[in-house]
This record gives sequence, structure tokens and C-alpha cells, in this order.
Amino acid sequence: MDQDDLLHKFGRRITALREQRGLTIDELAARSGVGVEEIALIETGELDFQVTVVYALARGLGLKTAQLVEGL
Repeated sequence: MDQDDLLHKFGRRITALREQRGLTIDELAARSGVGVEEIALIETGELDFQVTVVYALARGLGLKTAQLVEGL
């Protein structure tokens, strides 16, 4: 799997988990401290990001970081 595939797969996972929890991008941004625009770009696989963002998104979704990336 190349980097673009991984970014798109991760983005789809963030979108699915956010929607399962009934959260908007704005709500996830408030919970995670990650900007709305940044989340939108992550969800579409258009943004490469730092591991600190993964941690913040996991926290905002109420997950452990490992749960967020498991199976990618």
C-alpha cells in the first residue's frame, strides 16, 4: 500500500467513526483541537499529517490511538 492509499483509507476511517458517533466535523474539531479544515482534508485523504494529529483525533473520538489505526 502506498502513502496515498494509506491516507485515503485513514481518512475514510475517520469519517466513518465520526459519523457513527453522530459528530459533525465542527464537533470533532472542538473535541480534538484539530482544525475543521484540517479534518476535512484528512477525511478526503488530501493531507499528510503528524502523529500528534492522530492522537488528538483518537481522543476526540473517544478511542485509543491503536484502535484508530488498527487494521490499516
